[in-house]
Amino acid sequence: TTTAAASQTGLQASTNKAYAGMEAGYPTFGSNQQVVWKASFGDGEAQFAWNEFTVENANLGSGAPLLRKVESKGTKTAGEIWELTVTVTFS
Repeated sequence: TTTAAASQTGLQASTNKAYAGMEAGYPTFGSNQQVVWKASFGDGEAQFAWNEFTVENANLGSGAPLLRKVESKGTKTAGEIWELTVTVTFS
């Protein structure tokens, strides 16, 4: 729940954090100056409360994120597959 700040690297939770690579074919660059990123977290991955997410071009939180969003998304439980899709419109 730490407020997002430009100086942060990776997810800020001390525990319960997971990273996933993008799905094949992402990011996509659409019309209207949009970029879309998408990752999937399968059964057994990221099974905890989701309170933040990040988009970054780094290995496991080692670099500065392009963006970090603090927002409760609920709790992922066993047997679920969650997809995170992030769309950014640049202007």
